[in-house]
Amino acid sequence: MLRRFVEHLAASALGAVTAAILGMLALDVVVLPVLTKHGRAIEVPDVTDRSLEDARKVLSERGFSIRVEEERHDPYVPEGYVISQRPEPFSTAKLGRRIYLVVSKGRPVREVVDVCGVSVRQARLQLKQAGLRLGEVQEVPSSVPKGVVIGQSPGAGAKVPEGTRVDLIVSAGFGPRRMPDLVGMPLGEAREVLERAGLSAQVTSVPDTSYLPGTVLRQEPEAGEKAEGEIRLWVSGLEP
Repeated sequence: MLRRFVEHLAASALGAVTAAILGMLALDVVVLPVLTKHGRAIEVPDVTDRSLEDARKVLSERGFSIRVEEERHDPYVPEGYVISQRPEPFSTAKLGRRIYLVVSKGRPVREVVDVCGVSVRQARLQLKQAGLRLGEVQEVPSSVPKGVVIGQSPGAGAKVPEGTRVDLIVSAGFGPRRMPDLVGMPLGEAREVLERAGLSAQVTSVPDTSYLPGTVLRQEPEAGEKAEGEIRLWVSGLEP
């Protein structure tokens, strides 16, 4: 009887020890990792120069949460991309830690100034002071004095990113006048053409029976040449 009692007691003790060992194993293998994983420190990935969407994905996959701490203009980082982060890239932080991001709003916006009516040099200075740059300069004939800005693109008042180039149209003054082709015209019509071009002519009569009287036979300068100095016409059939 005593022997059975002793055997029963030993079996009970052995079962208790076994249960304890199994419990400790379960605690070590299952429970403790769950309890301690949240507090484990890992390297923080670098999400700078990534889009906000990509940054969210990368950080969430690593077990971090994020918050946009600030949005500000930046001349170098495109709109919607991460400028900086806190904690810094490659530092260590516990899983579940919140990562604070500064996100770019793109380049600062500037208002285009009106530079029409000034010289190219003055326009360049005014554009620089407004945070803009001088773009292409095109010269066109105009009644406006030579070298004066007569047009711009973008126009004055437009809202553009800082550093935008502004193209200018600049007066080249009056271009050289060219001689019209007057040969074969009646003298009266030729005079009207010259008057509209701001020119006048000295007329010389040439005896010629091949053409109707008063027909322009020759001109100097010739058609297409610069119309400068004295314009001379030789006309058929007129009396000297």
